[in-house]
Amino acid sequence: MHCPNCSALSRDGARFCSRCGTALPRAAEQSARTSPQFCDLCGLPLPSSGDHFCEASESSRAAEPALLESERKEVTVVFADISESTKLISGLDPEAAWALLDPILRVMNDAVTAYGGTVVQIRGDGIMALIGAPLAQEGHAARGCCAAVRMRQLVDRLFDSERSASERRIRIHIGIATGEALVGTIGSDLNFSYNAVGEVLHIAARLQSLAPTCSG
Repeated sequence: MHCPNCSALSRDGARFCSRCGTALPRAAEQSARTSPQFCDLCGLPLPSSGDHFCEASESSRAAEPALLESERKEVTVVFADISESTKLISGLDPEAAWALLDPILRVMNDAVTAYGGTVVQIRGDGIMALIGAPLAQEGHAARGCCAAVRMRQLVDRLFDSERSASERRIRIHIGIATGEALVGTIGSDLNFSYNAVGEVLHIAARLQSLAPTCSG
């Protein structure tokens, strides 16, 4: 279409005239035949070098999450976290807090991967894991239960009688649920991650919040 101000033709999808920067009344239907002088997404003048970072283009892409290569699968979801972690690290400097929490997160991860699962999120004091996706696993529900038992055993071994009394009081909550979910790569141009969407995730998270603490 023609710009209402200078009559220049604008390309498909343009929101601003590339010659004068005037806002277009609707998406352009034809390609521009003139040398662009203004960005047709944000309306700012284009530098002579041709290098132009368009915030309008970047922000619109970042604001639109995508679920790519997704598929419906029956999976087992495992949520686990450290009970009263805020109280546990209260008064500790960041390095000391990390030294206390990191080994626990590591053994949580080890317990899941030992049964073919994948940790898809680490949430500061806990994890979310999938068993049955992205790698298909037979008996993924039983594997999830075995991973939970293994997790408890590894945490017990981690904080044995040689540790301080406060460390031996560490407890974990675990929630497990099996059901259908949409799994795939979720994210924007700047950040992609494998994840899942579905009611089963909320059920597992709810069970975790209601679960009694586990410890040796």
